[in-house]
Amino acid sequence: MVRQVTSEERNILLSHPEFVMFDANKVKPKRPLLALSFLPLLFCPFAFAIIAISGLVRVHPHIAGFLMAMSMVFACIVLIILYTRIDDRYDSKYRDSHYSKHLHILLPHDLKCDVVHVTSVVREKAEGWYIKDGQEKMFAYSGMVNYIKIEPDTDLVEIYDGKGFWALVARDPLTESLYKREEV
Repeated sequence: MVRQVTSEERNILLSHPEFVMFDANKVKPKRPLLALSFLPLLFCPFAFAIIAISGLVRVHPHIAGFLMAMSMVFACIVLIILYTRIDDRYDSKYRDSHYSKHLHILLPHDLKCDVVHVTSVVREKAEGWYIKDGQEKMFAYSGMVNYIKIEPDTDLVEIYDGKGFWALVARDPLTESLYKREEV
């Protein structure tokens, strides 16, 4: 039975995003441009290298050229290492908060929910089949965050808005009100 999600239930989902398995890739939260944050780090060593090595150009031009090339290679390696570490720090921040910022951006106000019965799951392909309104439908959950362990012959709540948002909600005492089958 399809029914509307109440504002209290929506607030429960927003305050406990670990129960909501959804596709967080539809939104890109704003974060500082990484290249701009590296400019001060790179400007000082490059300026020092150019000033220090330019004095060697008249005395030993081959050594100066070699040192300039090596300093640029070293700066590129440092840049790659810093980029991956900072980028992973952002991703781990989102993982630790269960992508709550993404859910706040994506979760619409007019949601519908339906209790579906999962018939089978193929974990290798990250897909499964469920029965909704007497029809068997397929769903894929690769790329979704806040993974819920989906077992065959269990019930899940599917929430959607009809415009592109789709998510599955795990069964928990906090989300038990979504599992009621009556229409509101």
